[in-house]
Amino acid sequence: MHCCEKCFKDSEIKAIIRGNNTRGKCDFCHSDNVFVYDLDSNEYLRDDFESLLDVYTPINEMGRNYPKERADLIKNVLCSQWSIFNLNPDGVYKFLISLLPEKYNEQPSPLPTLGGDKGLEKDGEQDGVGQFCPSGKNTVENAESCFTHRPAPFSRNGDTL
Repeated sequence: MHCCEKCFKDSEIKAIIRGNNTRGKCDFCHSDNVFVYDLDSNEYLRDDFESLLDVYTPINEMGRNYPKERADLIKNVLCSQWSIFNLNPDGVYKFLISLLPEKYNEQPSPLPTLGGDKGLEKDGEQDGVGQFCPSGKNTVENAESCFTHRPAPFSRNGDTL
């Protein structure tokens, strides 16, 4: 699968894609004769997006007391709280499952999850990559070092993080 510079707002990601100096058709936004990045043969973006996703914890790992109404699908979070993509949430979902296919292999839980050895469920009733909430494992600041655009602040228990 190929993504292109037009799929992103982030200037660093655009520079990575342009740096490959390969033109073609984008499988996500369907632009033609644009700089493209082959997700199957290039691994640079994979590390950055894995770091970004590590900021979030699957809702099924947050415990019973975590308010489920505060959780959201990761595709929605990446579109609303980060200025990375020029894609809609479904395009972000398609990008993530193409970039990180190993996270979609095994899924013991009925909810889509991400992290550890569980991976993400590709098929199921959820319309998205998984329900996530801010994690204490990593910080947004760590993930921000991968991208040039900062996310909109989000809160936990009323405190802005």
